[in-house]
Amino acid sequence: MQILILDSHRDPHDFGAPRIVSYARDYGTVTVRRAPERDLPDVHEEYDCVIASGSKTSAMDESVWVQELVAFIARWTAAKKPFLGICFGHQMLARALGGVVGPSSTPEFCISDVYVTNPSELAFGLESSFSVVNAHAQCVQSLPPGMEKIFETAHCPLAGMRMVGAPIFSVQFHPERAKYDFPSLPQQALEVPSGARIMENFFRSLR
Repeated sequence: MQILILDSHRDPHDFGAPRIVSYARDYGTVTVRRAPERDLPDVHEEYDCVIASGSKTSAMDESVWVQELVAFIARWTAAKKPFLGICFGHQMLARALGGVVGPSSTPEFCISDVYVTNPSELAFGLESSFSVVNAHAQCVQSLPPGMEKIFETAHCPLAGMRMVGAPIFSVQFHPERAKYDFPSLPQQALEVPSGARIMENFFRSLR
C-alpha cells in the first residue's frame, strides 16, 4: 500500500508527522509531504490512501497553502479514495466538502470521553465511549453533504465523520497520540490506548 501523509504541522519537532508515520509504516510504504511548503502531489499520483495531519494553523485560515490543501482534499475525496483527516485535517475535509468550521464554544486541550453516535470501521472493537486526546480551539460546526456523524464529545458535537459509501473518515481528536504528551500541558503521564486502535482500524479497513 502506498500511503501519503500530508503534514501540516507548524512546530519543527512535529515536522514529518512522526507519530502518524509510526502507525502507517506497518501497513505500507509511507511518503510525507509538507502542505505548508505547498508540496502537494497531483491527485492522480499513485497513492492508495491519504492521511491529513493536525496543525496549529487556524481552521479558518485563508493562506494560499491552506486553500491549496482544501482543493487537493476536494479532488481526492471526489474520487472516493481512502482518506483520514486528523484534527486540522478533519476541519479541512469539512471545508473541502462544503461544511462549516469555526471557534469551539469550549476549547478542548485534555483527555476526554468520545461517544460513538453511529457504528463505523474506526470504532471496531471499542466501547460506546472511550478516552481520546484533544487539542483544539475550533471545530466543525455543520456536517458536509454526504457525510455521516460518527463521534461526539461533550463539547464537540461533530468529533468524527465518514462519507456514506466510501472509505473517507475524519476525527477532531488525536488518535495518533498514545498518551497526552503535549509540552507544558497537564496529564502528560496518562495513556490513551484507544487512539492506537482507531489508527489500526483505519488501515485494516482498507485491506
